[in-house]
Amino acid sequence: MAQYKAAGEVLDKLALGKGGSVKNLIYKSSFRDKRVLYGLVGRTLEQLEVVREIQRRSPSFEESFGNLGVGHRQVLIYDVVLGKGIRGGGRLKRGVMEHQAELSEALGAVLADRGVGSAKELVREEAGFW
Repeated sequence: MAQYKAAGEVLDKLALGKGGSVKNLIYKSSFRDKRVLYGLVGRTLEQLEVVREIQRRSPSFEESFGNLGVGHRQVLIYDVVLGKGIRGGGRLKRGVMEHQAELSEALGAVLADRGVGSAKELVREEAGFW
């Protein structure tokens, strides 16, 4: 689960304008596997607008995980809803998975608003952000 925390820290610093570019922030991170971190941050950034919409439509998730940084929550939302699913285990994963139905409903609303039928179409629509 450390990759999610590290990716969230990169997103938070990027949002605050601290530390420079995405690449610099990733290489400054203490997380060892830079390729995993780069991939997770990059995919989340590509879908950031969608992730933020899902985040706004999921108040229960936000309330339950308000103690985590904004970037950390965004990375988790990305991986649960649009990514390959959360890797690892433990209390955090169980907590996030309890909100999977709420997050999936929010994704359904975003899909309907954008007039696409699946998350894959949505990913293609948003690809190439950075």
